[in-house]
Amino acid sequence: MSEFEYSVKVLIVGEGSVGKTSLARRFATGQFTTDYIATIGVNLFSKIIEVRGEKIKMLLWDTGGQERFRNLLPKYYEGGRCGLVVYDVTNPLTLKKCVWWAGEMVKHCGNIPIILVGNKTDLKKSVSTEEGKAVAETLKVPFIETSAKEQTNVEKAFQLLGEMYLDRLLEKTL
Repeated sequence: MSEFEYSVKVLIVGEGSVGKTSLARRFATGQFTTDYIATIGVNLFSKIIEVRGEKIKMLLWDTGGQERFRNLLPKYYEGGRCGLVVYDVTNPLTLKKCVWWAGEMVKHCGNIPIILVGNKTDLKKSVSTEEGKAVAETLKVPFIETSAKEQTNVEKAFQLLGEMYLDRLLEKTL
């Protein structure tokens, strides 16, 4: 018997430098590094979580957010079943771009579970929680603020995504 019941491809998208890799690494390995290395293409991580007694293997696809990698994204979206759209709470422009990122995910993957994530809450915020919530309402998705550095709400974000995925799977809408 397998060590997990379900396997799900999780897309992590957003502008460059918002902390996508830090979130994925913190969740999958528990580690955090202050070194910044731009993701070229995609970084892959995985972790098995338990949701309502079911084990789900989350395959994290952490995509490069820089403009020069955008032409690669459609290939990476294939098979995506849920995702995080991440912005940096210290950079308002990254929140504005989330509408585009979410639209791309829906365009390539259909109506999959998505969560809007405001990352880097350990730093001085330039984007209020209310502004993040407003964009999430526009997108009709849940919203959560995280700090990969301080490990704030990282597990909670992925756990919620796992719950949303399992709900959709059991409703047969995925």
